[in-house]
Amino acid sequence: MTTTLTANEGTLRACRLFRGVDPSLVAELARASTRVRASRGEHLWRAGAQPSHFTVIASGLVRISRVSPEGTETILAFFGPRESIGDVAVLSGRPYPADAVVLSDVAEVICVDAEVIRRASAESGALLASMNASLIEHTQALQEKISILTAGTIDKRLSTLLLYLATRFGDEADDGTTLVPIQLSRSEVARVIGATIETTSRTFSRFQREGLVETTSEGFVLRDAGALERLTRA
Repeated sequence: MTTTLTANEGTLRACRLFRGVDPSLVAELARASTRVRASRGEHLWRAGAQPSHFTVIASGLVRISRVSPEGTETILAFFGPRESIGDVAVLSGRPYPADAVVLSDVAEVICVDAEVIRRASAESGALLASMNASLIEHTQALQEKISILTAGTIDKRLSTLLLYLATRFGDEADDGTTLVPIQLSRSEVARVIGATIETTSRTFSRFQREGLVETTSEGFVLRDAGALERLTRA
């Protein structure tokens, strides 16, 4: 006899976080979950909110950012399909330290009741180990942001960002180019690399004229990753 997976259970099973976890436990988590659809610019949560759900991205992209008392936004990290977000806040029961904002046109997320995921983590050694591995990956994402900010010149910071996004989310084509399905405005790129919008726009435009990158309706295409790598090492 075969068992038909629900959409949420199928998404959770495909998530690396749950691959080593007992399927019956994943099914239990799926039954305690809901699927939420949000559009670009919508907040999944705001800094200071108390977490009520453990969140897994089913489709789309989400940025984690923090707004200073002066109103300046800093983008901390990006997360995509089959990745979890807000893990530390959910597991600790503490408020979210940053905003989660939808970056793609549309995103769908699976929200598992926070109490259910905490109880399951306490009872399942495999799930707890996966959660710890996920927290390490989130730390690495923040370290990548530090690497971008400390890369040096604006050219180096921008090329480092583009290569990082290509490695995380890109699809390589037969001609050697890489499509990165992330639609970032110049102001968003500027907030990531720590530069003014004007300087970022000039640098990005020069990269386009030199054939290094091309923007599309889906995101952007890296046309010469080798040249960008050489820029980061220059």
